[in-house]
Amino acid sequence: MQRLTLGVCCFRYAPQQTLKPLDKKHMKIDKNKKTFIPRNKPKSWIIGILAGLFGLLVAGPSLFVGYFFRWQLLQYLGKALFVGCWVTFALMWLLFMTRSLRGKYKKMSEKEWQNQVW
Repeated sequence: MQRLTLGVCCFRYAPQQTLKPLDKKHMKIDKNKKTFIPRNKPKSWIIGILAGLFGLLVAGPSLFVGYFFRWQLLQYLGKALFVGCWVTFALMWLLFMTRSLRGKYKKMSEKEWQNQVW
């Protein structure tokens, strides 16, 4: 019983960390820092690539596991996710290719996600 009381006391008097709000200077784009999502590509390219990768790396293995263990719910979920991801990939890739052939992306520059073109 003493150990439990000691543990509660240790947690009770532990210093709490406070979160500070971000300043405007912390929200700027750092030119030297690489991000996972590139800032010089259109939204259609980024969504297409992410949907394709999610379909291959998450939906495909879940579909395989569902068929291997004969779990109906996981089979249906894996199929729906896989088909949905690849339909999204195909539509975004068609949008990207048509606009790329029209020359809309010739003057692409690094922008925030909200300001980037489709």
